Amino acid sequence: MNIDSSEINNSNGARAPVNVLSEQEKFRSFIFFFSGQFASLFGSSIVMFAIIWWITDTTESAIFLSLASFLSFVPVLILIPITGVYADRWNKKHIIIIADFLQAVFTLGLIFLFSIGIANIYAVLFLILLRGICQAFHQPAIMSIIPYMVPQKYLAKVNSVSTFLSGMLLIISPVIAATLMAFLSIGQVYWVDIITFVIAVIPSIFLKFSVKKRKRKRKRKSKFIKEFKEGMGALKEIEGLISLLVLFAVESFFIAPFFILSTYFVNVTHSGSAFDVALVQASFQVGIVIGAIIVFTRKRWNKKVLTMVRMILLQLGGMLIILFSPFTAFLMIGGGRLIMGIGMALINSMVTTLIQTIITPRKQGRAMSIIMVISNSVIPLSMILSGFMAELFGIYLFFWACFIGTIVATVLGVFRTNILSIDNLVEEKMNEKNTPKSDTEEQEEVFYDKN
Repeated sequence: MNIDSSEINNSNGARAPVNVLSEQEKFRSFIFFFSGQFASLFGSSIVMFAIIWWITDTTESAIFLSLASFLSFVPVLILIPITGVYADRWNKKHIIIIADFLQAVFTLGLIFLFSIGIANIYAVLFLILLRGICQAFHQPAIMSIIPYMVPQKYLAKVNSVSTFLSGMLLIISPVIAATLMAFLSIGQVYWVDIITFVIAVIPSIFLKFSVKKRKRKRKRKSKFIKEFKEGMGALKEIEGLISLLVLFAVESFFIAPFFILSTYFVNVTHSGSAFDVALVQASFQVGIVIGAIIVFTRKRWNKKVLTMVRMILLQLGGMLIILFSPFTAFLMIGGGRLIMGIGMALINSMVTTLIQTIITPRKQGRAMSIIMVISNSVIPLSMILSGFMAELFGIYLFFWACFIGTIVATVLGVFRTNILSIDNLVEEKMNEKNTPKSDTEEQEEVFYDKN
């Protein structure tokens, strides 16, 4: 990152001597920080597996299971347009630390309820809601911090490596969770989240990175609505991008039930155990890892949007395998989820890299938050309907309806919108970015975030 100013700002706004991080120092800090975040992800994954299994095994209700997914997701959907803006304005490191800390506190509350024997489905659902609120602050802060610490030319590689490592953790976490549940009580398993929080918070405290910030007059304070509109405007500049995000939203609506009801499908419909659920869930993450390896090893991806459409078709193939799986054929069910994971990994990696490349880092927090809102806007409805529809019509008939809906949405998206023209527009925009900037655009100063 080039530094245009001879001074930097500390958190109190005072001037301090220049102490600019080199690329090597920034990347070292990045590795240290994300190692802690992966530890936190590992602990959270174990806790969520244990919670979802407890809900399914205790209630045997698809409705309660879909409600749990709804409560964990809705806070992110509702709050993230606001938290995304403040992820660009507030201290990103503080947001991450506080969000992680509060999630650990809520887990302690869950441990307390189980230890005194008063835990019930409604208390568990409320604590899931609180953890979801924390994620609404945590996610945009994490996503927007990467471009400040990683050179742009390595963003695609870093995103694929991050997806790979996350997938590896999510492969082993269900298996470890099922193993722990065989020897420990549910309340004791939850302590893993507390331990991993302690591991994660240490790198976060020492996180250091440089951030570009436009020079602004003190009179003209930035407004929330203005910054939110800037994020939306950045997306609208790319013709067809909104249509593409709408397609992903509809696709998510029909594909989500295959994930929301997976524990119910294995445990209740196929009489599977916790280890069978772990196998099926791990298979999906294996697909995520394979997809990340594919992204990482291929040097260049042309026609990204067309590739995304092909990945949707691949996911449809995975859905078919699940639908035709015989009773207790958990390996076949896992194979279908593996294929769906490959498609999802490629889609997510390409969308993230696309946005990080064509939108300035200063606006990426708000832009990413808007993208998440558009892409996930229909998932809460899918979550609520999944449980009721599965119990009303049967899970197989409901899954077939979702499969057909995905086909219809994909056909309409490809042939009735201009999403396939995005690749050409992005290439033109990248050529424009390579032209010299005006003097006004270069009037920026940098502050060093020590806190």
